[in-house]
Amino acid sequence: MKNSFNLEMKTRITKVSDVIIMKKMRDFIRYRKGYLAGAILFGSIGALYAGPAGAGSLTVGEVRGIHQQASVPVSDVVTDPSGEPIIGANVVEKGTLNGTVTDFDGRFTLDVKNGEAILVVSYIGYTEQEVRVNNQRELRIQLKEDNQLIEEVVVVGYGVQKKVNMTGSISTVGAKSIEARPVTNVSTSLAGLAFGVRVNQLSGRPGDDSANIRVRGQGTLNDRNSSALVIIDGIEGTLDALNPSDIAEISILKDAASSSIYGARAANGVILVTTKSGSVGKLRISFSGTLSLAQPTRVPEFVSDYARYMELFNESMQNVGQTGNFTQTEIDLWRDAAKNPKAIAKSGYPNYVAYPNTDWADALFENNVVQQYNLSVTGGSETSKYVLSAGYLNNPGIIANTGTERYQFCVNLESTFAKVLTLGTHTFMSIQDNQMGQTEDQLFNYLSQKTPGLYAYKYDGYWAAPSSSAEDV
Repeated sequence: MKNSFNLEMKTRITKVSDVIIMKKMRDFIRYRKGYLAGAILFGSIGALYAGPAGAGSLTVGEVRGIHQQASVPVSDVVTDPSGEPIIGANVVEKGTLNGTVTDFDGRFTLDVKNGEAILVVSYIGYTEQEVRVNNQRELRIQLKEDNQLIEEVVVVGYGVQKKVNMTGSISTVGAKSIEARPVTNVSTSLAGLAFGVRVNQLSGRPGDDSANIRVRGQGTLNDRNSSALVIIDGIEGTLDALNPSDIAEISILKDAASSSIYGARAANGVILVTTKSGSVGKLRISFSGTLSLAQPTRVPEFVSDYARYMELFNESMQNVGQTGNFTQTEIDLWRDAAKNPKAIAKSGYPNYVAYPNTDWADALFENNVVQQYNLSVTGGSETSKYVLSAGYLNNPGIIANTGTERYQFCVNLESTFAKVLTLGTHTFMSIQDNQMGQTEDQLFNYLSQKTPGLYAYKYDGYWAAPSSSAEDV
């Protein structure tokens, strides 16, 4: 109640100030009316006198003939719903270029073709209106506010506000913009959708791929809490706990005005999320599914030929004045074994196990299919509305044992009793199971240190050891 009262008072004060300005301008025009009329009169006489006689000029008889045509002068006053005159409203005779604008009293005078002419009256912020003259000389037209423009609201803080009354900096992202992006979480879907909002994804690991969102840069010294505050249906929450298909609208508060509501927590901006609600109508069931391929975009290339690796290692040692670790006999043995990888070596193992040439990037990374499914049920009556939804995500990742499975549920119910009491619930739940594979910052460091002379997989239940005695492990 308090928010709506303040909003109403603010709108009323704005209207009063507009009326005061219009009255002052009206008094000024009335004071100067004699001078303006004189200037218009002399300007008209001068224009008539300046018209040359001869070809292309009008004679007195022709002027009388034009005047005798069926033209009807119409006077009118254009006002808003509160009765205040509208200054500068456009009045045009329909189907012609004959038109004028209202003065500071909201009045106008226009000569139309006949008494059945139609006047089209328009002004910014009001719906266009057509008025038939019906042989009347004086009319009074009242324009209605354009509800589509004026009643459009944006979520601000713990309520909503008319878009035309907004003074803060707010960006709004609709549901269509989010659903059109093939992403597995909400935070990454905001990239590039709002000015001044930076979305930085620090990791691509499934289940840990949330993005860090900063609004207009970093507003605090503590880097850990530098992300924006997230409010979901009025309650603080985590953005990626929501299913992207359950979101109706996201409002991003970007300036200091949000601190008046949320205090210091709003120093890095506020993200307000509104989930979808039910609507009056028949039961509607919708299902969507997405299949996408997950694969590494760029993979470093390593020397996988161990014989070549040993030669390069010896060369590097010689360049610094030292003796290489690998003998030529060992290099030749490895190269000969590579020619017949399935042959059995003296150790009893196949050559591809005893004398491996492992490409560690190829052994580590893999291509997988990401599956995502969403099911929602929507409906309601005049007294009850509901939305039930469920979502499933299976992202195996691009490295073994790093995948995730996620189940998401959302229930939005709202019922009205005796037109005076409304009860409901907005409940969402997320269950996520992450595999325990580790992909920390040292992954590529370890990857570059591995030797191709080590078999990457188990054989007969055992992990292999370096076959070359020169390897320092």
